[in-house]
Formats: sequence, structure tokens, C-alpha cells
Amino acid sequence: MEFALNVFYLKCQYSLCTLGYLFIVLFFNGGYKILGDIYYAIH
Repeated sequence: MEFALNVFYLKCQYSLCTLGYLFIVLFFNGGYKILGDIYYAIH
């Protein structure tokens, strides 16, 4: 099971999974304020 998870992680490491993880981390670290400002600036 651990091996499968490691392979899955390696395959996702350089894909959108990393971007999604970073987005979630930024979101829960207050990054949502910056993203909100950008969103309202664009719209």
C-alpha cells in the first residue's frame, strides 16, 4: 500500500496535484485574501 502511494505521489509531484496542494495550503494560510483581491480585480 505504501509503495502504491509513493508511486502515486511521484506521478503527481510534477503535475496539477502539486498546484492543487499549493492552492489548498495557500488558501488555508490566508492566501484566499490575495486570491480574492485578484478575483475582484479581474472581475
